[in-house]
Amino acid sequence: MTALTPKVSMRLIFPVAEQHFCVSELQTQLQDKPTVTIEASPYLHGFMNELSMNYDSEGCQHYIQRLVDLLLMQGSQPISQPISQVND
Repeated sequence: MTALTPKVSMRLIFPVAEQHFCVSELQTQLQDKPTVTIEASPYLHGFMNELSMNYDSEGCQHYIQRLVDLLLMQGSQPISQPISQVND
């Protein structure tokens, strides 16, 4: 799957660890893709899912606000500009 490059901008928020794959290895494989922005969280997989054993209300609220801020910021930019360029 890492051989593919998305045609639209995307931001991937990774957990601190994942039992099914190496997070840092996947981040390394994706970091040079021009339309992908990677963000590492200090939380476990499922931290935003209230039904998950890893749910973290503080982390959930933080990333909900983070996503709202990113959407608002993206809304003020031309639609063709990748999110990764907004911060430059």
